[in-house]
This record gives sequence, C-alpha cells and structure tokens, in this order.
Amino acid sequence: MTFLEQLNRIESESSKVLEKFPTEIILLKSDSKVIAAAFMPEENVILVNSIYSELTPTVVGFLAHETRHAYQHQVILGQLKPKPSDDPILWKHDFDNHIKPSEENMVDYASQSIEVDAIAYSELFICKMFKRKLKINVPGFLRPAVDERKAIIEKELNFDESNKEAFIVGV
Repeated sequence: MTFLEQLNRIESESSKVLEKFPTEIILLKSDSKVIAAAFMPEENVILVNSIYSELTPTVVGFLAHETRHAYQHQVILGQLKPKPSDDPILWKHDFDNHIKPSEENMVDYASQSIEVDAIAYSELFICKMFKRKLKINVPGFLRPAVDERKAIIEKELNFDESNKEAFIVGV
C-alpha cells in the first residue's frame, strides 16, 4: 500500500468516525517544513506535504486535524447536521477571518475555535488509533480548552473502545 493510499484509508476511517463525506488527499510536492498539511475549503481537498513518507503519530495527527476542518466546513455548508456542541456560526466566522499560522501569531492562530476543535479531535484520534496516551504540543494556556473540547467530542462521537472498527487501520 502506498503512502497516499494509507493516508486515504486513515482519512476514510476518520470520516466514518465524524459521519462526514470523505475528503480527497493530495500530496503537496514541497521540501518546505512550514506547511505539514492543510485543508483547502474551496477545492475540498487536504494537502499533505510530500516530505512525510510514513504514518507516524505526528503525520496521522496532521491528517486528523485537517479532516476535522473538512468536517467543520461541511457543517458550515449545511451538508452535515451539527453535533450539539458544534458552533457553525463561530466556525464560519473563523473560516472567513482565518488567522494563518506564523511565528509571530501562533497564540492568535491556535486560539481560534476551529483550531482548538481540530487539535482536540486530532489528539483524540491519534490516542485511539495508536492505543496509547499521546498529547499534541500546544501552548500551556491552550491545554485546558483543548482537554475540555476533547472530552465533549469523545462523548458526542461515542469515541470509546466500543467503536473499535474505526481504528482497524494497521499502522
């Protein structure tokens, strides 16, 4: 199985968990380490930097993060029914006024509701997939918000050990 096929399989499994429509993945031919992965709402694709070539927890975390952004976008467009704690109005505001990450504005970038939500989901996803406790490195002030959102997402998605079929992906 090629790396792209593995990424598509992970995205498909994440889409099942989120009950969303799958999103195409494209490998971005770049040697830049600035962009690891990105969701492009206009094209409805997830770009993954081609410098990565194996499914490490970091790469799976990037992919789950961007898959959550695709979910958020489908909720905003009305293609999916939001979960009780989802906030499509705030998410739309964040998408429309998205602060892109840079060294100067990482606090503002990471504090956006769509980013806290995507960080929380991706951390939850990698923990379940790799069957061990993993944490995404976030600024200390953000950890309580991420943990709170993660607990809510876990309950709303029935993201527990009884939902094992979504995590039979062979990494």
